[in-house]
Amino acid sequence: MSGLSFNNTEVSFRTYSSLKLKQTWILFKIMSYGRLVQLGGFVFEKALSKGLPVSWLVKNNLFAHFCGGETLEECQATLRSLHDSGVSCALHFAVEASQKKEDYDYNTLKTIETLRYKRSLVKNQPYPFSVLKITGVVSSDLLSKIQSEILLSHGDQLAYSEFKQRLDDICKAAEENNSCLLIDAEESW
Repeated sequence: MSGLSFNNTEVSFRTYSSLKLKQTWILFKIMSYGRLVQLGGFVFEKALSKGLPVSWLVKNNLFAHFCGGETLEECQATLRSLHDSGVSCALHFAVEASQKKEDYDYNTLKTIETLRYKRSLVKNQPYPFSVLKITGVVSSDLLSKIQSEILLSHGDQLAYSEFKQRLDDICKAAEENNSCLLIDAEESW
C-alpha cells in the first residue's frame, strides 16, 4: 500500500473545476454544523411525507457528491473518470438494516454482482476495494445476541449459519475479483 495517501488533495480533486471545488467546500462547511444537518434532515422528511418534490435537492447535492449513481451503469462514468485520474474508489451496494431472509439473499447477490462489475471495469486499480454494509446481509438483532453471548434459538442458529454462508460467498467473490472488502459495521455498539 505504499504510495497510498489520504492527504494528497491534489490527486483527489484535480478533476474538479474551481466552481465544483467551491460548491464542495460549501457543502462540507454546511455539514460541519450538526444542528443544521439535523434540522435539514427533519425538514426534508416532513417535506417528503407531505409529497413535496424535494428529493432532487438531495440527489443533486449530497448524493451527487458521495455517490456515483443509483445503478452500476450510472456509476460507470464516475468510476472510469476517477480511475483515469489515479483516484481509487469504493463501489458498493449500499443497503443496510434489512429485515427478511429474501432481502439478505438479494443483497448478497447484488454485492457479488457489484464486485464483479467493478473488476470488469477497472482492471488495474492500485487499491481495489468494495464495501459491505453488514446489516444488509444479517439482522442487527442477531448480531446483538451473538455479541452479548445470548443463547441462540434454533431459528437464530439457522439464521447465523446462513449469514456466515452469505459472508463466505461475498469474501470468495472479493478474492476472485482481486478486491479488498471493507466491512461497514454502521452500528457503533
